[in-house]
Amino acid sequence: MCRGVGRAGRVDVRWIVVRRVVVALAALAVILPAIAARADAFVYWSVDPGAGGGMIERAPLTGGNPTFLFSNLFGATAIAVDGNFIYWANGPLQIGRANLNGTGTPNPNFIEDARMGANTSLAVDSTHGFIYWVDQFDDTIGRAPLTGGTPNNSLVDTFGGEPTGVAVDSAGGHIYWSASSSPGNGLIGQANLDGSSPNFTLLSGLFGAQGIALDSNFLYWANGPLQIGRANLNGTSPNPSFIIGARVGTPTSDPVGTPTGLAVDSTSVYWGDHSDFTIGQAPVGGGAVNNFFIRSFDDPTGVAVDGLLGASPGPQPPPAISPLAADVRMLGLPHGIERSLLAKLDAAERAVDAGNRKAGCGILNAYINEAEAQSGHKLDAAAAAGLIGDASAIRKSLGCGAG
Repeated sequence: MCRGVGRAGRVDVRWIVVRRVVVALAALAVILPAIAARADAFVYWSVDPGAGGGMIERAPLTGGNPTFLFSNLFGATAIAVDGNFIYWANGPLQIGRANLNGTGTPNPNFIEDARMGANTSLAVDSTHGFIYWVDQFDDTIGRAPLTGGTPNNSLVDTFGGEPTGVAVDSAGGHIYWSASSSPGNGLIGQANLDGSSPNFTLLSGLFGAQGIALDSNFLYWANGPLQIGRANLNGTSPNPSFIIGARVGTPTSDPVGTPTGLAVDSTSVYWGDHSDFTIGQAPVGGGAVNNFFIRSFDDPTGVAVDGLLGASPGPQPPPAISPLAADVRMLGLPHGIERSLLAKLDAAERAVDAGNRKAGCGILNAYINEAEAQSGHKLDAAAAAGLIGDASAIRKSLGCGAG
């Protein structure tokens, strides 16, 4: 699939409001002190404007101008790194490998017959010697030995829509995946490294699930056009609006199952921005978003970073209610329903900001009740589930208890 070509000329009304928020957040980010990063560490990303035009780029974790490591690849629809190598999806059936520093001759056929499809995601587990991928032909997670052996294209059937991302917790012995069929139907699943004991709905009812990344404490997912969610690795304490303003959505011209590349290290979360052709960044503890951290030469299809095993700091910040409004606005609801839902969110946020959590909890419960009442009527059932799920997660984070 040729992605990114000609997209700049298309206008997506859904993003008009979003862009105003992003510009303000980006302006704020440039006046804040830069996060310290190792001078020898890099963020990597893949670009795939068309068959034969695939590229691997990288830039320092301090930001700055990108450099090409490899170009003219048959495909580059996803990327993963470990301490020695870069791995990339080199077309629908091959995974390539090259030295992490870009030296030597890359091997575009390192693993053959790995069914991946046009949109995929990669994760590497050097500890146990495997690489994993998303198979959008059959809606499965595949795996192959890092020795380059025979792939298993059906390690786990993901169910619940096309898988959009895969990540590995080597220490904990689990793989995770994201899947998204429509707004409100996002899922995150978990299984043992060998695919056994799958839990297809570790998290469900997510507004979006276009990609996933892990560190030693948390899982992160792309939750709609402007949010990155976070939860404990066992799925508890989900916060769907952990990072606000991150442009992790995909334009309406893209397929529903188009992945958004996510990566995390001990200081930051990074993502691919399909609308601006940039790599975004935000502190791993939450905070100011920079959607223009690095400018890519084209649409980034996957993101990876050195040193993914760093520990995350401290407890999660208090949940924010305002990002739920962006989810409501993008649905194009009848004006009366939209105004009513937005008014409840605004009132709930003002109550919480004023220190009256009890009132905020009650208003959020009224918002959930209205979404439930309209589900299947003036509000699509899947979208309603997403709105209800995100609001319920915030109520739980606020300690609201039963509705």
